[in-house]
Amino acid sequence: MRRILLASACVLFSGLHAAAHAQSTAGAQSLLITPGARADGMGRAYTALAEDPTSVWWNTGAMAFTDVRGATLMHTKLVPGLADDVYYEYLGYSQPLAGVGGLGFNVIYLTYGESEAVDDQEQSKGTFKSYEVAGTGSIGFQVTPKIGFG
Repeated sequence: MRRILLASACVLFSGLHAAAHAQSTAGAQSLLITPGARADGMGRAYTALAEDPTSVWWNTGAMAFTDVRGATLMHTKLVPGLADDVYYEYLGYSQPLAGVGGLGFNVIYLTYGESEAVDDQEQSKGTFKSYEVAGTGSIGFQVTPKIGFG
């Protein structure tokens, strides 16, 4: 009887699992660009580190182990030579909170540069500039000496 119940449960849960597949992308493309050259140099395997203010973006739980105050600024042109007005900027700050963990914030700015506006008859209506701005505030708490929550 147990085998029948176990087999039935496996069939039931495998059907639910197959129905749960989903695919999505970020609505704000600026949230797909990773900050920090060190993180890219490590193959983006950076979530376990909390050694700089980019940990606000990578892993807020790791901020619980931040032990120094710091700020970081990153500026990069995304398509140099093709469009000089398309660039990404990251500003981050983090600091330890005595006996609690760490606190931080960041601001991300991505500009798409200048584009031509056209109407539905494809008549030019001038130019416009588009950009994205995203801000984040984070706090990480030490649960145990090796476990953080953010």
